[in-house]
Amino acid sequence: MLFFIVFLNAALFRIAFTQNQNILTYLPITGELKGWYQEDSARVFVGENLFKLIDGGADIYFEYGFRQVVKAEYRNNYGNSIKVEIYEMSDTSAAYGMFSLNAGTRGKKVQIGNEGMFSEYYLMFWKNRFLVFLTGADTTGETTSGILTMAASIDQHLGTPGIKPAIVSYLPNSGLQSCTFVRGTIGLSSFYTFDTKNIFGMKEGVVGSYPTHTLFIFQYNSDRETEESFKKAQEVQKNSSRYSNFKELAKRCTMTDHKGAQLCMTYSKNLIVVVLSKQKNDVVAICDDVISSLQNQ
Repeated sequence: MLFFIVFLNAALFRIAFTQNQNILTYLPITGELKGWYQEDSARVFVGENLFKLIDGGADIYFEYGFRQVVKAEYRNNYGNSIKVEIYEMSDTSAAYGMFSLNAGTRGKKVQIGNEGMFSEYYLMFWKNRFLVFLTGADTTGETTSGILTMAASIDQHLGTPGIKPAIVSYLPNSGLQSCTFVRGTIGLSSFYTFDTKNIFGMKEGVVGSYPTHTLFIFQYNSDRETEESFKKAQEVQKNSSRYSNFKELAKRCTMTDHKGAQLCMTYSKNLIVVVLSKQKNDVVAICDDVISSLQNQ
């Protein structure tokens, strides 16, 4: 028994060590960086150890699917510094989801990885199952140039690009300002709180922001699961003090939330569609247009 425990512990150590070594190889190489060098050793945080790196903000990474992260800091001879963090997520959808949640619409889009966003001293991008952050300590030309050089180096090391989740393509393009892939209530609550619980039983979805409304599309494994999830959510909303003016119409319902926003909710095949508008819009018409578009895909 003692031999087995020792053998098992050694095997687990080799797995963790291999993981750490793999993610270290994605960091920029000093010889590629034109005057920048890595300060001290890089640190790797695997699994639950992420809480040691991010105090209070780690839960969202686990909701999407987190494996490990490497953190390193680089300096040049002029005293400028850049912090690099490379997150390895469970799959490409998780990496894209975290990017879409953090990128927003501010900053400048850059052709790094699958997608990148650059704002003054800060650059983030995703590629394959990886999410990368580069943060400079200032906005000087040396730091900006260093960030772009390091990002290009990491981009090369990460290999082939990834693919966005298919559900992202379900959002109508006309008027779309931003889209965010979500995998649970933490990400979803960044846009709207339907309830304190996950009343839709949502595992994956996409949120589209438009000038006049917000569109939510949740995806399920089957038509039956979709219908059951819709009816459960509908029942909760019908009996919740958060909503009023509740009306049911076959496979659709409308309501007003406690802040006066209008909602329309419906479903088709394995998708639930929710339209939220804080303006005086015909949410039913918008909902019908979305369903019509989805049925034609």
